[in-house]
Amino acid sequence: AMPASVESYYQEIGRAGRDGAPARTVLMYSFADRRMHDFFLDRDYPPADTLARIAAALRSEPVHADDLRIALKLDLDAFSPALDKLLAQGAANIDFAGNVTRTADTAMAWRKGYEAQVSHRRGQIDAMMRFAEAGECRMAALLRHFGDSSDARRACGLCDVCAPERASAQTFRVPTREEEREMLRLIRALGGKGNGMSTGKLHTELYPRKDLERKEMDALLDALSRAGYVSIESDTFLKDDGQEITYRRAMLTHEGRQAEGGEPLENLQMRDVEAVNAGRVRTRERSGSSKTARPDKRASAEDVPLTALQKSAVANLRAWRAAEAKLLGKPAFVIFGDRVLQQLAVDAPSTLSELQGVSGIGPAKAERWGEAILQVLSTSAQAIVPQRTTTQASAAPSQPPLVLAAATVRTEALGPYAPATLEQALKVWRMHEAKRQDRAPLELLQDGLLREIVLQRPSSVAALSNVAGVRRPWLEQFGDAVCSVIAQYS
Repeated sequence: AMPASVESYYQEIGRAGRDGAPARTVLMYSFADRRMHDFFLDRDYPPADTLARIAAALRSEPVHADDLRIALKLDLDAFSPALDKLLAQGAANIDFAGNVTRTADTAMAWRKGYEAQVSHRRGQIDAMMRFAEAGECRMAALLRHFGDSSDARRACGLCDVCAPERASAQTFRVPTREEEREMLRLIRALGGKGNGMSTGKLHTELYPRKDLERKEMDALLDALSRAGYVSIESDTFLKDDGQEITYRRAMLTHEGRQAEGGEPLENLQMRDVEAVNAGRVRTRERSGSSKTARPDKRASAEDVPLTALQKSAVANLRAWRAAEAKLLGKPAFVIFGDRVLQQLAVDAPSTLSELQGVSGIGPAKAERWGEAILQVLSTSAQAIVPQRTTTQASAAPSQPPLVLAAATVRTEALGPYAPATLEQALKVWRMHEAKRQDRAPLELLQDGLLREIVLQRPSSVAALSNVAGVRRPWLEQFGDAVCSVIAQYS
């Protein structure tokens, strides 16, 4: 259940890690939790006007608390907590007999401190609710809450935001074409506003006729934030009466500004909840016309049964994606979603121009990962070729046999994919070997030694032994594997 503050939440989930074993945290919350905490807050912190009535009735002569309550015509449930708060603020004194007197605080200076305390407690509830509903990395949000701004820039890669496919208490889905269209409207509405805009004002200006509910818009913003196109932060302002109001401010990220310029939206994940009308955004009314549901005619690889070759390609693409995400310190879906991987396997592009024709592949990602993707697809296709029958093989005697030695080395050392550079390949090998031995990657191979190996590119174990920093026990354990990786990039 949702606690009353992020501090309490952090303390509770920390108990699971005391034995050092893996643990999973599931937070169940709803708006009813907010009402419950507000109820307890109002019960324990009465209105300041009630405290002021009691303070004004106090005199230097003692009066019994019950007599004071009767004189003010306050019931016990309202009087007791109000008197307790006055005593805590130093505005009243009480003796063992229950007699109450006022203190020297005749100017009611207690009021400012009391209202600040109530505002702080309410702010703690607000912060916990924002954490539960946020679309950013959970670990980053916790670190930022406690003032660690440097580490808060890195995603953990484990939570429901970073790895929605691993979430156990909620499900995600691909947005509909109509929802993607509304997301583009939100991006365009935020464009040009460097400091962003409050989500309430954004909803009022973009949907003045309430043809899209606030919860539905928030679900779209949540998906945009989850995919890295929008940053949503909490902010406050003071009303004329001094009350502090907390609100959410949305602003475009670098990726969001690129999408505003025409880059296709990728890696969008919608929470599959009733708050978004079972995953559908109502069509906006225009010119008094009736609402009509437009079927989504978009063809998707998810609707096509995959062949054995395509399934193999998807598996290899997932392995490559996991390794690349590990190198970048980002969640896997930030690179490509599963739908894009399946589309790649179905379309099977063989050139960069064909790759950019695949749904979900933009120019930036094609430039960054195009060569690596094409290599994975090519390797996947070659891996199936040896399964041809003898009759099929004999029908084409003019073609030379496939050389599988490199593929065999790659499978043993790196997994079924090939990073673009030797440095990346060694880091991938290091990651897999560390996972196999349940050790930290840097324990196996320090970055400095890794770079020396990349620069010298030793062609044998003997040559590897001459690299500065290589010790005999390490060479005996890992020398053959490292040289096997180097051989692929010689």
